[in-house]
Amino acid sequence: TGFSALPGGYCNTYYGEFRYIRNNGFLWSATEYNSDLIWLRALNYNNGSFDRDNISREVGLTVRCIKNHGLPIIQTSNVTEIMQTTAVSGGHISSDGGSSITTYGVCWSTNQNPTIDDDKTIDGSGTGSFTSNISGLTSNTAYFIRAYASNNNGTGYGNTISFSTQNDIINGTFTDLRDVN
Repeated sequence: TGFSALPGGYCNTYYGEFRYIRNNGFLWSATEYNSDLIWLRALNYNNGSFDRDNISREVGLTVRCIKNHGLPIIQTSNVTEIMQTTAVSGGHISSDGGSSITTYGVCWSTNQNPTIDDDKTIDGSGTGSFTSNISGLTSNTAYFIRAYASNNNGTGYGNTISFSTQNDIINGTFTDLRDVN
């Protein structure tokens, strides 16, 4: 990602002590988990992982610095009309990041962070809202989907949404052995 940070741990304000210094870096997220907890991002010094977790609002975490590198800002639309092999989603592009949007759509995968290297739609260019008709899915399968928009600076992604396709057994017969119906 080109991002680096020092493993500064966090401050447990209840006990007044720092924990995980030199092992983990914990960064505030702008998203609330619920009224008592917030989402955080955790960088692990030993294995290079970058995880998402929740924690009490009463801990001291590193300030998260945000820099928009000229990427589009986009939000993923809810998934609707879910069938065995198709679904509908889309997105809303609120900023082109200072450079014209060259392509947008949605990407999906059975892995939690789909990218444009996975299956995707190509729905157009420009900003605003769009709808994507997704096909080629496998029935009775859990998927992760997110909208994307690309410009000359790179690709911006929306929030990830999970959904499951319907089972392919729609019609069939059933025999009630008790009443023989």
